[in-house]
Amino acid sequence: MDIPLNQIVAVAGVSGSGKSSLALGVLYAEGSQRYLEALSTYTRRRMTQAAKAHVDEVLYVPAALALHQRPGVPGIRSTFGTSTELLNYLRLMVSRLGAHCCPNGHRNAPTLNVAAEQPITCSTCGVEFYGPSAEDLAFNSGGACPTCGGTGVVRDIDESTLVPDPTLSLDEGAVAPWRQLMWSLMSQVAGEMGVRTDVPFQDLTDAEQDMVLHGPMEKRHILYVPKNKDHATELDFTFYSAVNTVKNALAKAKDEKGMARVAKFLCESVCPACHGTRLSAAARESQIDGLNLAQMTAFTLDELRDWLPTVAPWLPADMRSMADAITSEMAEPMQRLEQLGLGYLTLDRASETLSNGERQRVALTRAVRSRTTGVLYVLDEPSIGLHPANVEGLLGVMDDLLADGNSVVMVDHDVAVLRHANHLITIDQFCQFLKTKDITYSRISRCLFHILLDIKKKHMENYRKAGYCQYARVLGFRKEGQRLLSRIKKYSDTPLITKLSHADTLSEAGQCMMAGDVFAANLYERIVTEKFKEPFIHEYTQQVVVVK
Repeated sequence: MDIPLNQIVAVAGVSGSGKSSLALGVLYAEGSQRYLEALSTYTRRRMTQAAKAHVDEVLYVPAALALHQRPGVPGIRSTFGTSTELLNYLRLMVSRLGAHCCPNGHRNAPTLNVAAEQPITCSTCGVEFYGPSAEDLAFNSGGACPTCGGTGVVRDIDESTLVPDPTLSLDEGAVAPWRQLMWSLMSQVAGEMGVRTDVPFQDLTDAEQDMVLHGPMEKRHILYVPKNKDHATELDFTFYSAVNTVKNALAKAKDEKGMARVAKFLCESVCPACHGTRLSAAARESQIDGLNLAQMTAFTLDELRDWLPTVAPWLPADMRSMADAITSEMAEPMQRLEQLGLGYLTLDRASETLSNGERQRVALTRAVRSRTTGVLYVLDEPSIGLHPANVEGLLGVMDDLLADGNSVVMVDHDVAVLRHANHLITIDQFCQFLKTKDITYSRISRCLFHILLDIKKKHMENYRKAGYCQYARVLGFRKEGQRLLSRIKKYSDTPLITKLSHADTLSEAGQCMMAGDVFAANLYERIVTEKFKEPFIHEYTQQVVVVK
């Protein structure tokens, strides 16, 4: 198989046919592998590498970058603003152009002293101080809220989970953290603290229950008999209450597995100190036109675009050129993100709450901004979750990658995206390459049905000649088809062909929309109102991709 470089190549086919295996498992795997081979062994050992492709030979593949359909879930400190790097520009803007407060709380007018790294003299009290740097305004650094550590949430121990079954005694394992996070001998230590261990927890006195849940960390001397041993061991052991047990495990958790063990005993809430903004009080003091950094990041991308032009007029004349320079740097990435339909997202939106499609489009925007050349970009269903109105923006991004001298291979089901390709590869469900066709001059709108089904020639002519509802056979799902036929039978006395042919259709190609919303609804309406004699073919049905 020959795949052209410096073109947009689309890979289409039924689900499970191997489209992603070709694009990611072969092309990306080989492209990234050959790039990494140029690095030292020491460096390669510390990098995640794709598995080697199981093919005989791949020739002339360039260095490759992949944008996966399901990107990795970002960390808790990542936001839409940090992942797009727009927050970096805002921090720089607030640092250089903001009105800063002196240590006594007096606000001062914007000045060039911050950019010149010179002290500011307070116009009210005369105190000299330095304005905050961009790093001092970062919630991942000096500007983090001291209460939540820059995460915007605080974790509290949910005491209702500590003793899930109060009818059990301590000896029977009533305290869940002691069973799951601590040594089993903790109930024996509790006995030395004056707590009855053979009585149901609910029957303990308030003082005993408080000792179990919040007791002090004190050492006690116990005789411990290990399992499968016939002799006791003397130990001086520190008592950990249920709450202290969870705190101790939380402090020692170093990975996701350790956090998962502790998470069941925790509950999250918005940080009371920063109110979810992640920023310290000092980082929220500086303002531009009455807005602090937290309020700016609460803007959606569309709202931020409308607000930025108001910054320069608010500043003194000698600072407006600096404002224009910063805002102009933000214009291009913001335009790209809006083209891809992400204008509704706020900059403080946690990245872990973004969908796979949203994260993939953020990564695609970063790729375009890097202005690489000679790179193979492999896109796995880039249109997933994208509104049809924003498809043109996605196509524009791919065209820009091509204009910079790169190559694009994409796996997709969206006909509007496939139509934009220069070269089309189709794969059937048996992983056989049916046909490759260069469609530089013949776009997919002309060859789609010939490549995938040839539905126009084989069926449409019969539909025009038929005086009954034979064309109900194109429906790919028996359930929707039977419902359609039952409606037709109810209102029509014309002969019907009731046998439905089952079809394999491309996932997310709109087959359910065709069967239920478009085809059945319009057919039903025409039957009831006109009892038509000629078949009714809705315009949307010609945009649905059906395979076999």
